[in-house]
Amino acid sequence: MHIQEQNKQSISVVVSEQEAAHILEGLERFHDQLEEGTQALEQALKDAGVTPPPDPDHVRYEYAPPMD
Repeated sequence: MHIQEQNKQSISVVVSEQEAAHILEGLERFHDQLEEGTQALEQALKDAGVTPPPDPDHVRYEYAPPMD
């Protein structure tokens, strides 16, 4: 992620597709708690064709203690 353009009125940030997908995932998770400007970012990502990353096929939950 890096800033492409910045002035007193706005800022333009460039992110990869993968980063945008993860940002959208977080915004959707907390949608009800977001302010209006953040909801606008969520909608702008959707309008740009960004989709959240797919859920993993398998999640491993077993505990592995540290190797000291």
